Amino acid sequence: MRRVLDSRQLLAFVTLSRRGSFTLTAKEIFLTQSAVSHAIKTLERELGTRLFDRLGRRVQLTQAGEQLLQHAERILREMDGARTGLELLKHWGHSRLRLGASPTTCQYLLPTVLREFKQSFPRCVIRIEPGDGPRMAELLRANTVDLALMLEPAAGEDITFR
Repeated sequence: MRRVLDSRQLLAFVTLSRRGSFTLTAKEIFLTQSAVSHAIKTLERELGTRLFDRLGRRVQLTQAGEQLLQHAERILREMDGARTGLELLKHWGHSRLRLGASPTTCQYLLPTVLREFKQSFPRCVIRIEPGDGPRMAELLRANTVDLALMLEPAAGEDITFR
């Protein structure tokens, strides 16, 4: 089974490719020079190829290094984007609301309520699923909606009704 690339190794690799120096890389990512060197050696060993040509105290990407760099930069951007997105979810009103409602409710009640809600929470993404009562119960059980506006379900339903 192939191992997943280590994000710390990728960060050291991308930084080293940009800086060209183990010393400058170590300072930028707050590691020791030997830790950066070890990360690069481990990455090269795991990939089975040399990523840098060592030219005295400087380094230069090999062809394999150039190819990996494109992917590594994209991976690190995606990881940063994932972290940023999750950080935003910690703030009320920055997430999403998945709402289920009957077509009549969608047409007559929700426009005014949602307009006010969007004014209060402009960054909240709202998705509406129209449907009848049994469909709403199904969507709630499947965790497809967070909230359903519906008539009280039949006795025995495993849904909390308020």
